[in-house]
Amino acid sequence: MKEKGIAIVVCVIAAAVVVYAIVYASTRLQQARSEQQAIGAPQLREEQRICAEQQLIQDKEQAELWREETRVADDYYNKMAQDRREIKRLEALRPPSGAISVLTKIKPHQAHGSWIVRVDLWLGMSIGEVYEIMGWPESFNDTIGSYGEHSQWVYEYDVYLYFENDILTSVQK
Repeated sequence: MKEKGIAIVVCVIAAAVVVYAIVYASTRLQQARSEQQAIGAPQLREEQRICAEQQLIQDKEQAELWREETRVADDYYNKMAQDRREIKRLEALRPPSGAISVLTKIKPHQAHGSWIVRVDLWLGMSIGEVYEIMGWPESFNDTIGSYGEHSQWVYEYDVYLYFENDILTSVQK
């Protein structure tokens, strides 16, 4: 019986050792997991922070790209509107039908040189309007008679303008 008692004690001690080993292993496993989580959590947070920063950079770049595209589109539409206004302005200045184009050398009032240009004249213009466009002629001939005043203005390139009572009545080119 004594042997049976010793065997039972040995079995109980062995069971206790096994239970202790299981508890110890379980505790170590939990500690290892905790340590891994403690190490992994900051690493995970760092990865999340890096991803958030990258997303913020991408959002800023996208916003800047959108602003640039908007600016380019606005510039384009503003230029188109400006061009439309300029076309309307020029159409308002267009001479009436029957305009006569002449090639001449003009001397602008503010410039020292001269330019060769093509200008549009039309019958019925006043001497002042012609002067504003063409400048002074190379020479001119005036005739005053009972029928009124007649003038001939001569420009380079054989352009002759004829006026009756200060109104352009004919052009010879």
